[in-house]
Amino acid sequence: MMSVEPGGRTIWLVRHGQRQDTNPTWRPRVCHHTEVPLSPVGQAQADALGQRLAGVPIDHLFCSPYLRAVQTASAIVRHTKHPIKIEHGAMEWQNIAWFPKLPPLQSVEELAQQYPAIDTSYKSCVQPVWPETQEQARSRLGQTAKELVRQFEGSILVVGHGLTVVGMAGALLNPPYAAVDDALCGIVRLELRRDRWILRQNGDTDHLTGALRSSLH
Repeated sequence: MMSVEPGGRTIWLVRHGQRQDTNPTWRPRVCHHTEVPLSPVGQAQADALGQRLAGVPIDHLFCSPYLRAVQTASAIVRHTKHPIKIEHGAMEWQNIAWFPKLPPLQSVEELAQQYPAIDTSYKSCVQPVWPETQEQARSRLGQTAKELVRQFEGSILVVGHGLTVVGMAGALLNPPYAAVDDALCGIVRLELRRDRWILRQNGDTDHLTGALRSSLH
């Protein structure tokens, strides 16, 4: 179990597990970028992450609406028992090269039918625009991180994507956009000390062993 100093504010940022489309032989029925699920390795990575976070004092769990992020969060809550708040501000970069048209997303209610830990009463703090430049995406993620900290007390866990981890951490740390490690199912932990966010863990993957370390980026 990880030691966290009592009484302080903590943000945990984690990236989803390995995607199924890393296997070149996989042919999905639904192949849109937003709907790619976790691979078997990714599912095991997410479960190991959940075991690592079991017992950690987390007050709120937020998650990107993309399927692979929701599956990762669902694996975590099997061990932590927190409801999942779908936060659209934490989603992937809405890059026009990846999304030549507005990407399809399941509604919160649709996701909750399959993943009952989702809190359908929660409304996102930030709504992305499409399309967006990478700088706009970073700005949106920074805004989301600051809004979550402002609106919610206690410790926060955000499950998202590589840019989610880098963008949110970079917006809170000083100097901005520090060298943040966005390893798959790695742990980035920030703690608030004397009105300053400090990086305490950076891409920690000690919970991933053997085949689970075969692809971390």
